Amino acid sequence: MKKNNKGFSLVELMIALAISGIVMTALVLLVVQSVNGYGKQTAWHRFRVMLM
Repeated sequence: MKKNNKGFSLVELMIALAISGIVMTALVLLVVQSVNGYGKQTAWHRFRVMLM
């Protein structure tokens, strides 16, 4: 008998979901750090301008 396996198995889908979750978490952390860094730079710039 020859099985005609089309599609993905449950294990393959779970692994893909786990990898996607890790990548998305890393991207979100990168964006959050970038936004925080931009806010600190902007606040520092405003502080310097205020002192001048």
